[in-house]
Amino acid sequence: MQRLSPRPHSTLPQGEGLGERELAACWATTPVVWPAGLRHCKITRRVSPEREGRHATRHRFCRSLGVYVLLPLIIVNIAFAVESATPPFESSVPCRQITSPDRSHWFGYYDKDQFDAADRYVLGQAVELDDRMPAATESVELGMVDTRNGDRWIPLGRTLAWCWQQGCMLQWPPGSDGEIIYNDRRNGAFVAAIKDVLTGRSASFHAPSTPSP
Repeated sequence: MQRLSPRPHSTLPQGEGLGERELAACWATTPVVWPAGLRHCKITRRVSPEREGRHATRHRFCRSLGVYVLLPLIIVNIAFAVESATPPFESSVPCRQITSPDRSHWFGYYDKDQFDAADRYVLGQAVELDDRMPAATESVELGMVDTRNGDRWIPLGRTLAWCWQQGCMLQWPPGSDGEIIYNDRRNGAFVAAIKDVLTGRSASFHAPSTPSP
């Protein structure tokens, strides 16, 4: 193997701060004998402020791209994967429709008991309209579904004191064996109506008067 002679000092690139390309070119051709003064030479790269600004801008863009685009896509893909691996609700929990589709049925407020103590009768309200606010003269029908007799709808009465969100506050009182309670409007006054769904017996109570301040 032929040994290459070292390159003279005069052929080295002159000036401070040699670039990486110049150093690579020197080492690629022949071994270089460094002058004693360059033995501890520190190689630096000069970057203009414009180039540094462009680098910072690219860095911010890539970071924003990852946070606002790539990360949401990853989360969505994970959610789809979890959803596809989860069995449908209908297959894990038995469900069936217990009201007829000819009218709109719903119950009412979330903190009221809809099922009786035996889990047989399900209270509900039925109305023909469903796309607007009710007028003061439009009543809603009260009823219950007998889940042990072909989901038969049993009408219980009507009321004028109701709204879409809360209904008429229809409910089974705690410990009730057959009585329901709901709001009604009779003779221009609001009352609490109580009815026994087994015997048909009913009663009403007016709101207590509020003393004036």
